[in-house]
Amino acid sequence: MIKTYVELGMGIGIVAEMAYSAEQDKSIICLEQENLIPPNIASIAVRHGTFLRGYAIAFIQTLIPDLSSEAIRTAVEGSSDMTCLPCVTQPN
Repeated sequence: MIKTYVELGMGIGIVAEMAYSAEQDKSIICLEQENLIPPNIASIAVRHGTFLRGYAIAFIQTLIPDLSSEAIRTAVEGSSDMTCLPCVTQPN
């Protein structure tokens, strides 16, 4: 149900890792995070190719503080062929 809402462009969602498949869920991407939810349990689902509003970026950065808004937008808005953006530390 959450992925369906994401696919319809109704927002972003937190989904269990086992509920996401890069092969089957081509219209959304996952942003892995490890800060608030234990690793390999859940990912953030975002519709691929969509514009994220500031509050969605802020929510993602609350969960993944080391991820820049530019990296999130690049992955989500279609400038990247990545289907899953890992939690990474941005260089200073």
